[in-house]
Amino acid sequence: MAYAVVINLDYENHSPEVCKELWGTIRERMCAAGFHCDGRTFTINLPEEQAAARARETMERLEEHLDYHRKHIYRY
Repeated sequence: MAYAVVINLDYENHSPEVCKELWGTIRERMCAAGFHCDGRTFTINLPEEQAAARARETMERLEEHLDYHRKHIYRY
């Protein structure tokens, strides 16, 4: 069964340039983790628990990478 994750960025508090750069990184990492991107929605054909764990792990690794570069995104 397909599992979907929707990612929204905070365009109110971040510049379009920052959001564009961040979105590119998110898309790259989620696709590398096996998700298919359709707009803001990422889908994967895994059971719910596995898919959620994979998405969470991918975003946590991204957050760690951004923390290293002193950039921050909101937690989900």
